[in-house]
Amino acid sequence: MTGKEAAKSVYAIACLVASGDKRAVRLRIWGLILLAAVLGAVACAGFSNKGSSPGTLLALDAQTVYRVQTSWVSEDADADGVVNGADNCPAWPNPTQALPPWSIPANDPDCDGFSTTVENSAGTGPTSHCGVDAWPADINNDGFVDVIGDISRMTGQFGNSVPPAPARYDIAPDPPDHFIDVIGDIVRLTGLFGQRCS
Repeated sequence: MTGKEAAKSVYAIACLVASGDKRAVRLRIWGLILLAAVLGAVACAGFSNKGSSPGTLLALDAQTVYRVQTSWVSEDADADGVVNGADNCPAWPNPTQALPPWSIPANDPDCDGFSTTVENSAGTGPTSHCGVDAWPADINNDGFVDVIGDISRMTGQFGNSVPPAPARYDIAPDPPDHFIDVIGDIVRLTGLFGQRCS
C-alpha cells in the first residue's frame, strides 16, 4: 500500500466514524494503525538509505516499509540497564546512576575522574573505570590510591619532564602539561588518597 492509498483508507474510516456506522467501532483500531503508517510515510518522505545517521526514519521502498536505526537508543555499553544516551557514565556500570565520590570532568565516559584526553596521554583506558591500566590515579593497578604504591612513585619523579618521566604520572592539568609538578599532578593524586576505583 502506498502512502496515498493509506491516506484514502484513513479518510474513509474517518468518514465511517463520523457517520456513526456500526462498522466504525471495529475499524477504529485499524484506522489508528493506518494513520500511524501514513504519518510515518509523511515523516519519511524524501529520505533515502544513503548517508543515513542513527535515529533517522527511512523509506526503504515503494511498499512503505520503514526501519529505524536505533544504535544510540538500544545500546548499553556497560550493561547496567541504562541505555547509553541516558547513562551518566556509559562506560561504567552504575544502574542507580550514582556517581563516584570524586568530580567527573567533561568527556569522561568511565567516570573515573579523568577525561579521555588525560587517559590517552597517560596510557590508561578511557572507557575502563577500574583494572589494569584503567584508572590513572592507580599507578600500581591495585584498585586503591595509597602512599607506597602510587603517591611515592609520582613524587619520586617530581620536577621531571615527560618523557623521561613516565606518561602515566602526568595526570594534571587537563590537558596534561608533560611535567611532573606539585600543583598539578601530585595534588591531583593526593586528593584521591584512600579512594578505590570500584
